[in-house]
Amino acid sequence: MNNEGLPRLARVCILAQNIGLLTGQIVLLFVSREIGLVIFIISGLLGIPLNLHLRLWDSLAVGAFFFVINLTGLFVK
Repeated sequence: MNNEGLPRLARVCILAQNIGLLTGQIVLLFVSREIGLVIFIISGLLGIPLNLHLRLWDSLAVGAFFFVINLTGLFVK
């Protein structure tokens, strides 16, 4: 996908989402499970508006799947 056609806010959201997913994984593994999952959930939510705008239904489906898994992980010990 070419980034020139995307609005600046969309590019910032994509960058923030990717950084959040990487940070969430590191925090999940080495610091705190709960904090890492919260970072994952927030980062995953950043991609929803762009995926809806671009009609990337497969990305939305995968994101929803991982959202449910991460949300469940917060409530299961």
